Amino acid sequence: MSESLSTRSRIVWLDGIKGISCFFIFFHHFFLKYFPASIFGPSKPSFLAGWDLFLSQAPFLSLIVNGNFFVHLFIFISGYVVSYQVMTMKPEGLGVFILKRYLKLLFPLAVFSLFTVIPYIYNCIGQPFFIKSVLNKILEVVNSLFFGILICGNDTTLGGQLWMMNYIFMGNIYVILITSLCWQFDSKKIMYIPLTIIVILILSHTQETLHFATVFLGGVFYLFNCNFKLHIPKYLIIITIIISIFLGGYPSEFVPTNIYKYVLIPLDKMNSVSKFFWHGISAFLLIFGISQSEKLKNFFSKSFFVKLSSVSLWVFLLHNLVISYTNSLFNTLLTNSVSYIVSVFIIFVIDTVLLFISSYLFSRIITPLGNKFIASILNLILKNKNGEN
Repeated sequence: MSESLSTRSRIVWLDGIKGISCFFIFFHHFFLKYFPASIFGPSKPSFLAGWDLFLSQAPFLSLIVNGNFFVHLFIFISGYVVSYQVMTMKPEGLGVFILKRYLKLLFPLAVFSLFTVIPYIYNCIGQPFFIKSVLNKILEVVNSLFFGILICGNDTTLGGQLWMMNYIFMGNIYVILITSLCWQFDSKKIMYIPLTIIVILILSHTQETLHFATVFLGGVFYLFNCNFKLHIPKYLIIITIIISIFLGGYPSEFVPTNIYKYVLIPLDKMNSVSKFFWHGISAFLLIFGISQSEKLKNFFSKSFFVKLSSVSLWVFLLHNLVISYTNSLFNTLLTNSVSYIVSVFIIFVIDTVLLFISSYLFSRIITPLGNKFIASILNLILKNKNGEN
């Protein structure tokens, strides 16, 4: 099926899905904090009379707390969208496009880094070697911002949840380079290059390569949509989405003991890569199924979901800070309350309100400032380039 949502730079229904996904990533980390058995299974104590243990690997229902699936959904969508953007731009704009993507991720990360640097400086006041400690911290954060998080990966200086940023940025760069070959060659033939890479990445059987395979899969799927028309019966669309939801609920943090154990990849007794493989596949199946249904695309294009998408990056960056802050603030409520579940519910409501208010404010104030800053840098570069020419 060819993409038919006009030549706009955004695909609205994918924005809607990103908006929902950001909420579920927050939901995952909230459950991780207060009901760890729902994520880690039997290795953690139950606080929901066994229901959290049931939820940890209940087919379909476990998707609710499975943040790893929604991260893969983000990664897959990023590959799809960047391939779409490359195919709808002029070749001479490629360098600026890559730089713009880098800066649009770098600026909010730089703002977010203040939440690490400022408390550190405050705690160091009055201690020996204050200036040296602060300078070392600033250098560590700068290195993490410019190289560690986006380019090198596996950098937890600013927070463990930022691991996916490397796959979104560097994975996108690889997809951009391959998709750009379509400007010179037949895009049908070019598809075999990323398909071959995907097979190699999957066969290499590591966490990192499976994440990159998911990005490539997103890019390949867009190229497929450009070149082939499919007419999928409604029942097959429903089956595809059901399979996707089932695989998306595959446990992330422990070896499954129920029906999911039958889809454990051979020789993967510790579930170290099976989860990444199946969550990548489930992300593809979900987007594939939705892309074949105009009703579903229209549903996810509703303004509510698109507005969620507009704050999704800030929700992703800020949600762990909000969870940690309210946990320390209401720790007495948790320990002294008669009902742990009621207390957690109250905290969840507070977290949700704080998170979306703060994310909304950041998206309305910080994001426009970042866009102006980025536009200034790009204009300066273009002026210098034109002056040289």
